[in-house]
Amino acid sequence: MSPLIIRLADIRSRKDLADKLNVDIKSLDLVVLTKTTCKHDGCHLPAAQNNHNQCILCNQQWFPRELNSDGTKNKYCRGYGLYGPQFMREYNGVAAPKSCCCDTEECLKVGYSHCGMMMFPPDDDHRKEAVRVLGISCPEKKASILANSRSHHRIAPWHYDPNHLRKNDNGNWVIRKMATYTDSDRKTFNFAPPNGNIQRFVENTILPMGHNTCRGGFDIMPPWVKELSALQTSNEEFDHPTTTPTRGNKVQRVTSTTTAPSLPRPSRKRESPEKAQLRVMEERAAELEAKLNSALSYNQDITAKVEVLDAENLQLRLENKKLAMENAELKRKVEVLEQKKCVISYDDLKPDGILADHVSAFTFFPDFKANDLFLDLINGNSGICENIKRYHHVTVEERVKYNDEIRARKEQATQAGVADGNEGEAGEDLDVIMAEAALEEDGSDEVMEEAPVGSAQKQTRNRKLHWKTEYLVYCFFVRCNISMTRIAALYLQNFKLGFIQQHSGKKKRRPCKAHIRWYGGEDDGLIDIRPFVEMWGTTSEIKRWNEIREMPGNEDLTREQISEMVLAEDWPTRLRKEHIERLA
Repeated sequence: MSPLIIRLADIRSRKDLADKLNVDIKSLDLVVLTKTTCKHDGCHLPAAQNNHNQCILCNQQWFPRELNSDGTKNKYCRGYGLYGPQFMREYNGVAAPKSCCCDTEECLKVGYSHCGMMMFPPDDDHRKEAVRVLGISCPEKKASILANSRSHHRIAPWHYDPNHLRKNDNGNWVIRKMATYTDSDRKTFNFAPPNGNIQRFVENTILPMGHNTCRGGFDIMPPWVKELSALQTSNEEFDHPTTTPTRGNKVQRVTSTTTAPSLPRPSRKRESPEKAQLRVMEERAAELEAKLNSALSYNQDITAKVEVLDAENLQLRLENKKLAMENAELKRKVEVLEQKKCVISYDDLKPDGILADHVSAFTFFPDFKANDLFLDLINGNSGICENIKRYHHVTVEERVKYNDEIRARKEQATQAGVADGNEGEAGEDLDVIMAEAALEEDGSDEVMEEAPVGSAQKQTRNRKLHWKTEYLVYCFFVRCNISMTRIAALYLQNFKLGFIQQHSGKKKRRPCKAHIRWYGGEDDGLIDIRPFVEMWGTTSEIKRWNEIREMPGNEDLTREQISEMVLAEDWPTRLRKEHIERLA
């Protein structure tokens, strides 16, 4: 490669210099001059680091490139995003100890970390999850990580959420100690998950660290340009060799003893000290002015962002204040109701009841009549859901018969001039399949979803509330935005049968999980599940169990011993006490 003929003293902008060198403008920040002289014959400029012992004019390979000249992927392209010298393989004379073990292109673009690398979590499940979110596809690498958390594989800090990291006394990134870690998707983990947004980390953390870019249109020349320019000017003759045309297969190399034709010969006239000092001061003033303008422009951007954040913060405070006022009003209403000790029932929804004007707020129908017709439609004379049959259990003949009945009812209502046809309309709109005819034909009870209350079958429990009032309680759950998933979780956690190994089948009125745990209930063949906290613990207990396990000095404790420590802390009583204190 022939050396470039560039007079650095004539360069006035970074863009002009990058165009002359035919390189990316961000690569100018990566030039680090060494004490070694360029190995080209006749060149006395210092070589640049990672540039094959050549100066920037003789060779332009001091920075990583994503692609080779033929368009193929460069094998050594890590750091091709050119975010700064601190992300190159070598920085301040020290080579990066390790590179990140992930396979993501964004991490490859950032480069190497000289500010600490993270280890994989010691827990097997946490380590498996970390491998998954990092997208590690190499089977050998994945097996090595899963087999040993202390392996040589490391994770770069930009894979984590900045809120989960902090700088230690040495300036290296370390994971912040927290009880739980919440990612950007509001998911909670017991370990710091390496699923952070790398691009956001780059924009908010890496670039503000001093990445020298042209902000606001003001251009600041790299400091090494002045040094090379002074070395060029001090030489009376041009230092770089030139080449002559080839003759056959041979190349004649001739060292030039004259100045380059494209550059003017340096003046031999001596400059007065006052004029030289004035020129240096003018250059320094221009440089300081450019830096000042750049800083002012950057401060304007920061001020605009702060104003936006202040506006968002003010909006959040107003919303919180509004919610607090609504919460206080609800608490006041609850206290009034508690003092009155009111007990409501389904009868209160009737036209003469206290809830007659609020039927739509407590049920799914606009008035009491529509709600009562719905219940009468799906329920028989003696129980709940007696008239409901699963759709795939209804034959085609039964559906045709049902549709004929609905059509006949409408025709009769029209002929009789009856304006109220709500029963048939409700049945059709709700797509409720009445199977009374099918029950009469085959006499089967298999179609019933639930044993009717008050029927010939024996009741499973004594009802304290009328079934219509229980339906009203269910409406409360839905209206309060309590999902059925949460209700199901509550029942599965407490009211299903305990874990049985060998049950005799003779014992009646078997206890549920809540009876066994909280009230000492007994059953045949109970299994000791203390080692398996996921099967008996609440969310707070599982979280506390994992915290105790990761504490220093608890490595030798068995799972049963850790479970006993959690049980001794009595988390349900503690949480109930905290809840009462919050209400007070």
